[in-house]
Amino acid sequence: MTTKTGNDLLYSDELHYRYEVDGTDTAKLNTRVLLAGSAGVVNAKTVTRVRQVFTAAAVNEDVDPGAAFQLVAIEVLFNSAPTTSENIAITSINDDADVSALYTFDPSSPSGTSFRWMPGQGGFFDDGTTLAIDYTNTDGRTITVNTIYLTDTSVG
Repeated sequence: MTTKTGNDLLYSDELHYRYEVDGTDTAKLNTRVLLAGSAGVVNAKTVTRVRQVFTAAAVNEDVDPGAAFQLVAIEVLFNSAPTTSENIAITSINDDADVSALYTFDPSSPSGTSFRWMPGQGGFFDDGTTLAIDYTNTDGRTITVNTIYLTDTSVG
């Protein structure tokens, strides 16, 4: 763990690895950001990056932060540009099984290897919401998906 301080800002990094049964690996990076004022800590957020790697397989991954969260970005990185026209779909699913399409795009047009979607001013989701990222991957590319979000952190 690395802890740094300066100008009333304290943060620490931890990297946790989890290996999944389907052969993909997930790395979860948590950065705790504490904003301090004269009366002590006034606000704290945990920034989490969930990294998932899919080797020549369809992307069919759900990310459940386990608390209310603000989505910062979803990054999709290809080892080489896809050529088959098919969409990456990003959806949210809440506890009531309501599904909302957040963003859909075809990475073969324009042809590229890295894509980032940022929801802008919104991106706030209630506890019990899961993000689903789906892509058929007909071209069999190696794909890394990074999901970055903020959650509130309780501090004493």
